[in-house]
Amino acid sequence: MSIALARIDNRFVHGQILEGWIPYTKATCIIVASDAAARNPVQKMAMETCVTCGLSIQTLEVADAVKRLLEGELDKSRVVLLFGTTEDALNAVKLGLELEELNVGNIHFCPGKLQISPSVSVDTEDLENLKALTDKGIKVVIRCVPSDPPRDIWEVVKR
Repeated sequence: MSIALARIDNRFVHGQILEGWIPYTKATCIIVASDAAARNPVQKMAMETCVTCGLSIQTLEVADAVKRLLEGELDKSRVVLLFGTTEDALNAVKLGLELEELNVGNIHFCPGKLQISPSVSVDTEDLENLKALTDKGIKVVIRCVPSDPPRDIWEVVKR
């Protein structure tokens, strides 16, 4: 399995991913691992139409994405793995996915969330999920685009 980037970004496939992260990681495949997105045919179709030469995009439920990654279906690909929520990321890890680092790129602000960076807002559940991921030995960083330095999420939260 070759995960070039694992990222939480509730916008999924968009300009920063296609123009920034894909060239930076030299990825050949985007896997959107989100139960909600996989069950939304319009959202799924919109993302999967962003396919360009040499890049495939699949929108899968979290369990299916983990299964395909663990069974080696994507071993010859360089994968950008996108989660929509902290819960999706934690569920993937609970299902056996091993990650060294998780990039938190974007979690929209909504009432009840605390904005901890210009593009990341979290609530208690998000913090609990991110803590559980950290407790499993995963380095959790905030990094919007490749030119940004990675910032440890807990250093940002302390501020």
